[in-house]
Amino acid sequence: MLQIQMRILRVFGLSKAEMNSIIENAQAEGSPSLRLQERDGEYLVCVQASAPTQAMADEYCEKWVQKLRTRFGDACYGFEDTTLAQAALDALLKKRRLLVAADEATGRLLGNALRGLQHSEAAFDFGNQTYLNPANARRIAAPEALLKKFPGDMVQAAAGRAQSALLLANADYAAVYMPATVGQAPFVLLCSRIGAAACALSPEISDMAIANHILDLARRRALGMHLGPSAITFKPGRERPLLLVSGEGQPRPGFRFTLRRKAAPAKPAVKPNAPDSYDAEPVPDYDAQPTEPKPQATPTGTITFERPIAQPAAPQPTPDPLDLRTAGPQAAAEARARRAAESELDPDLELCATRTIKISRADLEQAMAAQQAAKQQEQPNPEPPAAPQPEPLPEPEPKASILDDDIPDFSAGLDPAALEAARKADEKAPPRSTDEFQRAASQLFEDDEDDGEDEEPTITFPDRRKAKPAVPRPLAAKQEPKQDAIHNRSLAMIERAERRHRRKAIAAVAVIALLVLVGAAVLLGLTRGCTVEAPAYKNYGTEQFDTQAQAYLKSAAAENEKIIGYLAFPGQNGQLVYSGSQPGDGAAISGTNYLNASMPSNTVLSCADASLASLTDQTNFSQNAEFTLYLSDVTYHFRAVAVYNTDAAGAENAFTPASYGELSDYYSYAEFSQSIKERSLFDTGNTPGDKETFLTLMSTGGTNGTFVCVTAVLLPDQAQ
Repeated sequence: MLQIQMRILRVFGLSKAEMNSIIENAQAEGSPSLRLQERDGEYLVCVQASAPTQAMADEYCEKWVQKLRTRFGDACYGFEDTTLAQAALDALLKKRRLLVAADEATGRLLGNALRGLQHSEAAFDFGNQTYLNPANARRIAAPEALLKKFPGDMVQAAAGRAQSALLLANADYAAVYMPATVGQAPFVLLCSRIGAAACALSPEISDMAIANHILDLARRRALGMHLGPSAITFKPGRERPLLLVSGEGQPRPGFRFTLRRKAAPAKPAVKPNAPDSYDAEPVPDYDAQPTEPKPQATPTGTITFERPIAQPAAPQPTPDPLDLRTAGPQAAAEARARRAAESELDPDLELCATRTIKISRADLEQAMAAQQAAKQQEQPNPEPPAAPQPEPLPEPEPKASILDDDIPDFSAGLDPAALEAARKADEKAPPRSTDEFQRAASQLFEDDEDDGEDEEPTITFPDRRKAKPAVPRPLAAKQEPKQDAIHNRSLAMIERAERRHRRKAIAAVAVIALLVLVGAAVLLGLTRGCTVEAPAYKNYGTEQFDTQAQAYLKSAAAENEKIIGYLAFPGQNGQLVYSGSQPGDGAAISGTNYLNASMPSNTVLSCADASLASLTDQTNFSQNAEFTLYLSDVTYHFRAVAVYNTDAAGAENAFTPASYGELSDYYSYAEFSQSIKERSLFDTGNTPGDKETFLTLMSTGGTNGTFVCVTAVLLPDQAQ
């Protein structure tokens, strides 16, 4: 049984023709099975060797892997699952190199390729120091002298922008991707301290392929490798070679594939009569003319079915719901006569308001036939009899109804003369009084009270809660409503309303009293606070401002012993300085106060966030570049030299002003001075000298672990 060993080589930077040439030569020398795949400019070469034992298969496979790696040269960047992005990141981390992008488009390409890799933020800034930094983004541009020297040269302009981003971010490599322009194919450029390297691209390649070209240039630069035949190197600002797309990268709109004989490895001689055989592979034939696709034929012919397709049934007319037909008045008269005869035959049948009629089916059919014959006799031209219908199903027994009996005329036995006399008597009777009608109306809405009389018979309904009298009482028998009960209920309602009003009045008085107490407490606190108003910043720099600031500080310190100073600005409101914990709108000295020391030092003053956030604007900073710190016994004047953000909390070698206090050591002083100037958001125009006394204003509420800081130097000639 044969044992198999497989290895994969990953290559980038060679053309398809070069890859095919190396694979064909290896197969001609008797290499094991080789397979080639390509994606986004990366080539995967699979070497599969088989041998009787695993050791022999491993040795045979490793031999050809090393031989192919030598032939691929610097283009072979890894094995198995190692991607080009990972190989470039490993090279940058190994050599401690930092890669930045000069614009957002290039940064997005590199960010998509490196974002998911571990420790990628140590080799690529993801735009934090270049295009995402507003201060640096405005300064990343090609120098004017370079544009004037090489007008219209996009490669030189891109090199100038990359060199500007390189210096601003203090990085090792800066990358730029430039799309196609008039007279210039798209290209990628990598700028370093020693020069720039550019590589032209095809317009059809994907975004991942563009990022791979940039990462391959960075990998080769970091490891000191050859950049490849398609790349050019030059010094920005000097003459450069012509940048062209390689023949392999140029697009060819129409070509087809042909088969050519594949070189086979040396094999033992075969029999003369054995058929000749060879392997074939598709290769592009660039000399062939493009062929036009044949038009698709339209389907013709007739499709027949063994069974006829069932046609849908014709829609039936919808019956009119208003087309009603009855048996007529003659059928009703016959039904009444039949019921009367039945009652005469059964004298014991009890007459009632409702009863069930019992009739046989034969009698019913006979009555219907007689009715139909009578209708035909009435018509002059009778219609031919209809086709016999199937015998209908037996119908259920009809329900009883009160309309089946004859309705008696109750007025038939009365004398008309007596009715007329009764009507005239009602007209002559006097009208009812208004009180009687009111009592009748009130009795409709009031319940009957138990007056001790005998209860009248009642009828109980299942769906009703209360029984009603079977026979209504005479109107005169109703008692008048009790006036005392109505009066008592009215008094109760009035008393409840008065109690509600009293409770609302008491609650309102309590709320007013509480508000008065709170207002008195606030007023007392204000009167006991600072009796002197804070000085207006518009008067900064005058003797009146200094006098009022000292008085305001003295008044505030008398009320709160923790207040030790007042920090004043010429363009915004000042704030009190506390010795202990800092309130939200004040400042406090963090750590040791070195302002009175004769040696160089740095004192940190924690301030409100709003006051320092406004100083990050260059225009607002220029109005408040100088400020004053008033203490109880001395006044200090300062001039700001840097406005910057501290490093994120927890970062390695993070810079925090609080870690610099006494600066008598020369190296500590130089490190602090250089750090604040390099991190400054803009050029303040002020530079610290030797042996300065620093005061750093630091915000308390940071964003993502960073804090806004303003570092100033003491003006010794103005200290009092």
